[in-house]
Amino acid sequence: MTICLICHKESCTCKRGHPKSRICCVEVQSAKVQNDHFGSPFPCPEQFPTKRFSSPNSPLPPELLDELQRCIEVANDLLRSLGNQRNPNNMRRLQLQLLQLQGIPIKATVDCQKKVSGLLGTAGRDFVQINTHGQFVFILYEQLISLEWDQDAKLDHEPEFLKTDKETRRQMVFNFGEFVGKRPELVNLFFGLTLQQYLMDFLGKKILIKTIDHYNIKGILSNSDGVRVQIMTQNGLQEIDWGTICYMEIMDLRA
Repeated sequence: MTICLICHKESCTCKRGHPKSRICCVEVQSAKVQNDHFGSPFPCPEQFPTKRFSSPNSPLPPELLDELQRCIEVANDLLRSLGNQRNPNNMRRLQLQLLQLQGIPIKATVDCQKKVSGLLGTAGRDFVQINTHGQFVFILYEQLISLEWDQDAKLDHEPEFLKTDKETRRQMVFNFGEFVGKRPELVNLFFGLTLQQYLMDFLGKKILIKTIDHYNIKGILSNSDGVRVQIMTQNGLQEIDWGTICYMEIMDLRA
């Protein structure tokens, strides 16, 4: 049994259906399934008849059309990057491109003659995170020489939150600021976090800092601000300036 989504009756009174069919509007739902109104206790406003126009169809086969759209997106990224050349401090475009490589095995070459291999965990406004065995390695863009990955690796081009549950989508629609603000990974996705901000989620964790002078400093992450990183070592509190850091590791995450 079907009902009309316009007049909500089994016997349609809005006269939009085919005379020989009981399905009288564009969308049909079972009478046994109640509309949950996107999780709201309030009913949706009445729908008014609106003309619908189908999107133009492409004469290209689906595979060729997908390939063409990917090429267009790459060209658009290149044009946007060229347009931002006069502002070298704007690293947001680089961050968004690196986020497409999440979960892909990569190899990073760092300025202090170090190579780091692992899965790309995430990227921020000024850093990239590589996940190795039980560790997160953070590298600032200014210390990064190159990134290598398999060009044939399958990248995830699906829109974010495409498969998110209904409650999460509802919270993001009606309580965006409060919902996103409590989740650093979402703040980083929508706005971009600096490494100094991102490290605040790892206070109290074991950390190893490799300086550009090839010194290793181990301890417990105590604080992070725009000038330096503070860690508690066996010799007491030590402060390391950001300008002297080559890369850092958050250690023993499997423990």
